[in-house]
Amino acid sequence: MSSPETHSHTVPGGRGHWLTEKLWAAAAGLPVFRIAIADIPEFDQDCWFRGRAPSLRQVAAHAARIQSADLSYPIILSADGRLMDGGHRIARAWIEGRTEIDAVRFEVDPEPEFIRCAPRRVDRPARRPPVASPTPRSPPSATGASCAFPTPAPRTPSPGPETPSPASTFSSSTLGILPEG
Repeated sequence: MSSPETHSHTVPGGRGHWLTEKLWAAAAGLPVFRIAIADIPEFDQDCWFRGRAPSLRQVAAHAARIQSADLSYPIILSADGRLMDGGHRIARAWIEGRTEIDAVRFEVDPEPEFIRCAPRRVDRPARRPPVASPTPRSPPSATGASCAFPTPAPRTPSPGPETPSPASTFSSSTLGILPEG
């Protein structure tokens, strides 16, 4: 079973992630318009391989998706014009010699499923020998970004024999700790 298809792009505080099927539902009913393929910035960007040289298998997988892309569906653009869905449709339209493609654009982007926080860059001074009495450093200030992660489904205990809790399994005597005195 494959994982659901997602789209992500940078948002304040990190990288927002959307489920593509939810984008389709949210975009239903938006007005369709024509956009020049040359005016879509992602057409000249690496949207699939994340800066790594793709393998032949990866290129072939995308070629198959491009061939099967259904141009009857418009591409989806964010409120600021970034591509949220439709890269394979854009590629197919271009291969077929088209210069424009149908699109819809959110007026306000739907909320992402979650935001993955950007790693904090910590500028560290050059390595120096230890100092006898180091000066305590204050913690870095908060950026104010709130990061949310998908909430995992609640676990349901599997039927079976009762398992003792770790606290009841170990005691001071089993760990070789003797009471003082």
